[in-house]
Amino acid sequence: MTGRHRTRAGRRRAGVDLATLPRRSAAQAGPLALVAVLVALVVALAAVVPRAVARVSDDAVRTAVARAGAAGDLVLTTTTAFTETGRGYDGVAEVSRDAAADVATGLDARLGAVLRPPVVSTATSPLALAVGAAAGAPRGETDLRLVWTPAEGAVAWVSGGEPQFPPAPDLDGDAGDLVLLPAEPGPVAPVQVALSEPVARAVGASTGDALHLAAADGSPVEAMVSGVFRPLDPGASAWHDAPDLLEPRVSRVGPATSTLAAALLSDASLAAAVEAVGPRDVRRTVRVPFAPAGFGAADAGRVLAELPRLQASPGTIGWGAQGGSLHSGAVGVLRGAVAELASARAAATALAVGGVAVGALLLVLTAGLLAQRRTGELAARRTRGATLPALAAELGTEAVLVVGAGVVAGLLLAGAVVPGPVPVAAVLAVAGVAVLALPLAAVRRARGAVDPGGARARGAAGVRGGLRDVGARRVAAEVALVALAAGAVVALRAGGGAGAAGVGGGGAAGEAGGGAAAAAGARAGLADAAAAPDLLGAAAPALLAGVGAVLAARLLPALVRRLGPLAERSRRAVPVLAVARARSDGLAPLPLLAVATAAALVVVAASSAAAVRDGQETASWVAVGGDARVTGEPDPALGAAARSWADAPGVTAAVAARVVRDVPGRTTDGAVRVDLVAGDPAELAALARALPPGVAVPAQPDAPAGEVELRWDGADRTVRALAGVAVPPPSGGQGDARPVVVVDAAELGGAEAAAPTTVWLVGPGAGAAVDGAPPPGLAEVTTRAAVLAELRSDVLPRALVGAAAGSVALLLAFVVLAVLVAAAAGGPGRGRALDTLRTVGLTDREARRVAAGELAPAALLATAAGAALGCAVTPVVLGPLGLGGAPGAGTGSIAWAAVPAPVVAGLAAAAVVLLAEHARRRTHRLGEVLRAAG
Repeated sequence: MTGRHRTRAGRRRAGVDLATLPRRSAAQAGPLALVAVLVALVVALAAVVPRAVARVSDDAVRTAVARAGAAGDLVLTTTTAFTETGRGYDGVAEVSRDAAADVATGLDARLGAVLRPPVVSTATSPLALAVGAAAGAPRGETDLRLVWTPAEGAVAWVSGGEPQFPPAPDLDGDAGDLVLLPAEPGPVAPVQVALSEPVARAVGASTGDALHLAAADGSPVEAMVSGVFRPLDPGASAWHDAPDLLEPRVSRVGPATSTLAAALLSDASLAAAVEAVGPRDVRRTVRVPFAPAGFGAADAGRVLAELPRLQASPGTIGWGAQGGSLHSGAVGVLRGAVAELASARAAATALAVGGVAVGALLLVLTAGLLAQRRTGELAARRTRGATLPALAAELGTEAVLVVGAGVVAGLLLAGAVVPGPVPVAAVLAVAGVAVLALPLAAVRRARGAVDPGGARARGAAGVRGGLRDVGARRVAAEVALVALAAGAVVALRAGGGAGAAGVGGGGAAGEAGGGAAAAAGARAGLADAAAAPDLLGAAAPALLAGVGAVLAARLLPALVRRLGPLAERSRRAVPVLAVARARSDGLAPLPLLAVATAAALVVVAASSAAAVRDGQETASWVAVGGDARVTGEPDPALGAAARSWADAPGVTAAVAARVVRDVPGRTTDGAVRVDLVAGDPAELAALARALPPGVAVPAQPDAPAGEVELRWDGADRTVRALAGVAVPPPSGGQGDARPVVVVDAAELGGAEAAAPTTVWLVGPGAGAAVDGAPPPGLAEVTTRAAVLAELRSDVLPRALVGAAAGSVALLLAFVVLAVLVAAAAGGPGRGRALDTLRTVGLTDREARRVAAGELAPAALLATAAGAALGCAVTPVVLGPLGLGGAPGAGTGSIAWAAVPAPVVAGLAAAAVVLLAEHARRRTHRLGEVLRAAG
C-alpha cells in the first residue's frame, strides 16, 4: 500500500472528512449565517465603542477649554524688576515683550504645543484722582490705573492721538538699552495717557485735560490726556487684563460712589509712567491662552500633571517669571472635563459590555440550535466510526471559517462607522467564544446521540448520575456568576464616583451661575466621577442582569408548574396542553437566560439616556434658580420690577433678593464665610414651593443658625439667620462648600442697604414677562431654556445618549433573535406534538393556542421578568457610573416608557413564529399526521 493510500485510510479510520464539509455546512446555511451575523455585530460593537470614546474625548476637552475662555488662561504676574535709581526707563515696553516671549517659550516646553501667543500688559497700582481736578469729575472717590498693553491697530481715535514722550538721551551710545539717568531738579513733564470714551465721561476729561493723581504714599503724579479712543474689538485679548480701560467700574455703598478706571499708555509714555509712579508700584501681567483646536485628552493629562508644579515654582519657566506668581483656572476646567470623560467612558463601556455579553449568550444559544439540527448527521457519522476528536476538528474548521468571516465583516462595519485601531483583545475574546461554542455543542450532542460502546451499559443509574453532574455544574456556574457580580459591584463603586448631576450637567449651568470660571467649577461638581472603572466594574450591569436572569430561569419553571392545577380546572383541553408544552419544551434555561438578560439591559440602557436628560434638566434649574433670572447691581427698581412681573400671565412666582457671595461673618463657633441671601421670608418660601424638588437649597446642618455677625457696608451688623427657608443656590450649582445664610432683608438696614440684586421667576410665562417689561439698568437676563439648550448641545451628553439609543436598538434585536432561536429549537418537537394532537380532534386555532403557551415562557414571562429586573438594576449602577447622582435622578431616571419595549418585542417575535408555522402547516397530509401520531 502506498503512502498516499495509507494516509487516506488513516483519515477514514480517524473519521476526519473535510471533503464533504462544504455540503454539510450548506445544509445548515441559516444557523451558520446567523452565527456570522452575531459575530459581526458583537465585533463591530466592541470595536466602535473605544474608538468613539477616544474621538469624543478629544472633542469634549476642546469644548471645555473653548467654553472656559479667558478663565482657563495661564496668567503670570510679576514686578517689573526695575530699581528706583533714576529718571530714565527707555526700553521698558521692549523688556516686557521679551519677558512675555520667554514665559511663553518656557510654558510651551513644559506643557506642549497647546498655547497661543502671549498677551502682555504692565499696570500701575490705582492712583487717586483728585476731586475736581478735571472738569465735570463725579463726586466720590475715583481711582485711575495707568496700563500699557500692545494696542497698535486695535483702537480708533475719536480725538487726539497716541500718548507720546520724548526719548531720553543715549549717553553710552547703545540705543534701545535701558538707561538710568541721574536725577535732575526741575518740573517733571506729565505722563501722557489716552482714555476710552466711557472712561473719559466717567472722569469728566477730554483731550488736552490734565489729571492730578496721587500714589498710595501721597506723592503726586501728573498726567495729561493725549486722546480719546474707541476699541475696534472690545472682546480682543488685549483688554482681558484691563477691562477698566474700556468701561469704568462704578460701585455704590449707600450714598457714596466709588469709580475705578484705567488710562492707556503707549510704548513711549510707559517709561514716563514707571518713572513717575516708581517701579515698586508697577506690575507686569503675561496672559498665555490655550489653543482649543490643538487640545486633546492626552494633552489634558499632561497639563494636569505639569501645571501644579509650575504654579508652585514659576521661576522654573524662565527669567521672565522670576519672582512672579502663576494663576489659572485651567486645572479646574480640565479636572472637570476629565471627570466627565471618566463618567461617560464608564457608562459607554458598560453599555458595550452588556451588548457583548448578550451577543455571546446568543452565540451559545445558536450553537445549541445548530447542534440540534445536526443530530441525525452526527449520529450517522458516529455510526460510521467518526470519533469525537474528529468531529471536533471538522466542526472547529467550519467554525473558524464562519467566525472569521463574521470578524472581517464586523471590522469592516466598524471601520465604516468610526475608523481607528482594532481592539485585538476584545475581538479575540468574541471570536474565541464563537469558535469554541460551535464544535463543543455539536460534540456534546454527538455523545448523547449514539454511543454504541456504553449507552446501554450505563443504564438508569448512569443517567441519574449524569443529571446530577449537569445540575452540579449548573449550580457551580451560577454561584461563580453571583460572586463575579458582587466583585463587579464592589469594583464599580470603588472605581467610579457618583456624579452630582450626570454627564454634561455642569458646563453651561456653571456659566449661567457666574461666568466661565463658574462653569469650570460647576462642571467639576456636576460630573464628579473619579477614574473610569475597570472592565470588571463596567461589566456590573450585565453581570447583575445575568444574576437576575438566572434567578428568573430558576423561578419560571416553578411558576409554570403552579399553573398546572389551575389549568386542570378548565373544562377545555387547550390550557392543560399549553401548560404541558410549556413545561416540556418551553423552559430551557439558556433561552430564558438570554431573553431576560437582554430585556433587563434594554431598560438599563434606556435609563442611562434618561438619566443624562434628567441631569441636564436639574442642572438647568439649579443654574438659573427658576425659569428666568435677572441679575444686576443693587437697585430698588429690581424689587418693583419683580412685583410687576409677578402679575404677568404664566408667572407662578417672581421674587427679588439681595445675593452676596463670600461674606465674612462670625458666630459663637468662630469666623466663617457664607453666601448671603436677603429677602422677604414669605416670598422666599413661596419661591421654594414653586421650584421642582431638589432645586432650592435648605439650610445645611453646618450653616450658622441664630444670630450671626456679618461684615456689611464696612461695618459689623448682627442679623438672625432664618431656619428652614430654602432658596436657589447662590453659586448656580458650582458646588461651593460655603454655607448659605438666609436673612430678612429688613435686618440689613433699610431699603437702600438691602436693595435686591437678583430676581428669580418661575412659570412658563417667565421669559415672556421679562421680554415684555425689560429689567432696569444693565441687569442681565438668563433663561433656563437657553441654559438647557446649551447643555443639550454638549458633546459628551449627545454622544452618550446616542450610544444608549443604539444599545437599546441592538438589545431589542437580540431579544427578538433569542425568542426566534428558542422557538426554532423547539420547532420540530412542537410540530410533532401538534400533529399528534390533531389526530384526536385538535383544531388549527387550538393548536396555535397550545403553541403560544409553549412560547410564552420566553416571549412573555422572561421578557417581563427581565424588564422588572432592569428596573431593579438601574438605581444600583447609575450612581456609580456618574449618571444618577443628580436630584431627581436614581429611580426617577428609570425610563418607564422603555419597560414594555422588550415585552412587546418578545411577543412580536412569538407572533411571527406562530404565523410562519401556521402558514407552513396550513394543509396536513393524512400519512404525515398518522406517522407523527405513532
